[in-house]
Amino acid sequence: MEDSLKDLTWEKSLPDINDLSITIPQELVEPCPNIIIDEEIDPNLLSDFKKTLPYKRLIDWSKSNLSAIMSSPGFSLLKVSDYKLDNDKLKSLYYIIALGLGTLNDRYGDLFDVRDKKLDYKKEAIPVSKTNASTGFHTDSTALEYSPDIVGLLCLQPAKIGGESILANAADLYLWMKQLHPEDLDILSRPIIRDVITPGSQTDIEAIKKNRFPVFSFVNDSFKFRFMKYWIISGHNRCNLEIPMELKRALDRIDDFFKKKDNLSYYSMVRGDILFVNNNFICHNRTKYEDYDEPERKRILVRTWINQ
Repeated sequence: MEDSLKDLTWEKSLPDINDLSITIPQELVEPCPNIIIDEEIDPNLLSDFKKTLPYKRLIDWSKSNLSAIMSSPGFSLLKVSDYKLDNDKLKSLYYIIALGLGTLNDRYGDLFDVRDKKLDYKKEAIPVSKTNASTGFHTDSTALEYSPDIVGLLCLQPAKIGGESILANAADLYLWMKQLHPEDLDILSRPIIRDVITPGSQTDIEAIKKNRFPVFSFVNDSFKFRFMKYWIISGHNRCNLEIPMELKRALDRIDDFFKKKDNLSYYSMVRGDILFVNNNFICHNRTKYEDYDEPERKRILVRTWINQ
């Protein structure tokens, strides 16, 4: 099973996110219509566009140019050749490119605005995406029954200060632990309690106790990493359960790996950037950020979850 890792690792050579960027050809951008009306996708406009040749060309381009997401390096950064596009046009382009990668999940909506809502995830069980805090290294979704294959982010407005994206490769983490700390892999491969934060879900103690899955797993010979340290700790605390010493040690080992800059790739997104990451083996982080005072300049990223 571990043979599947060889196509995923960065092999001690950190990818430069900016150097690997792809510019979306202008001839694909211009024909893309606004399918976003009042921040909602207009199904009729989308249906009409799907019947056209420009739609097929954009979808085909997405499928053929973004294959790197599924193997090493596990991400693709797209840049729009014309930065004068308004928000609706950028979101429309992003949405259609995402359709070329798979099926969009709608549990938060096909498109979900990531912005600071002046909330504190340490005081209530909410997604960190609704705050301006550093997220810590994580993969998206704490729910047992669902984990997206790909996470997409479109930048509409960067922060005044901070908000830098950081990527790390969990396949490299696994091999590092296997070589130096193999004793920690066993407990990380067992089902572990996570807090429940998905809107509309049952969040009582029994629901949390059932919300167990491993950090490392191999599903149909495919590697899977699901992690956010805070929600593991929070889940145990809410269930009044002490975290086993061997699990604490293993989580600290993961922290040790993520503290080494040699294992991390950094990028500051600018308006028009589209970043897709493989949520199965690439974990991401975001530095804490500070917004501009003007409401129209608040940091906004648009997230989508995609399954193949």
